Amino acid sequence: MSLSDADKKALDASWKKLTAGADGKKNAGINLVLWMFANVPNMRAQFSKFNANQSDDALRGDAEFVKQVNVIVASLDGLLQSVNNPGQLQANLDKLAKSHVNLKIGLEFFGPLQQNIHSFIESALGVGAGSDEPKAWANLIAAFNDTLKKA
Repeated sequence: MSLSDADKKALDASWKKLTAGADGKKNAGINLVLWMFANVPNMRAQFSKFNANQSDDALRGDAEFVKQVNVIVASLDGLLQSVNNPGQLQANLDKLAKSHVNLKIGLEFFGPLQQNIHSFIESALGVGAGSDEPKAWANLIAAFNDTLKKA
């Protein structure tokens, strides 16, 4: 699956909005991961370097949680920085898919993420369900899931 020009534009604009301000990427990452914990079945159980069953407030102060958030944000940032370069985007998707296959984290997690990411984006950006941003994020995760199936 390739991303449309509208997807690329919406991803770029929404990432800039999500990560604006002091500690923007860290805060966006924490909010995204906490949202995933609440909205993707069994996601908390996939993390062993910190106690993912702590309260959200405790997690925000957990150094290992924040370290994992930084890894996730760096991967997302790499994907988003490469959306206008199809070869680099595919290379980044391949690398990310292989790392998740090695961790035995597959479509049972990323399928629900693809289906539900729109609600995070809608809430975080204050946009409607029919907006370009939620569609673009779902399409990006769909592209990842297509790659994950082949990894």
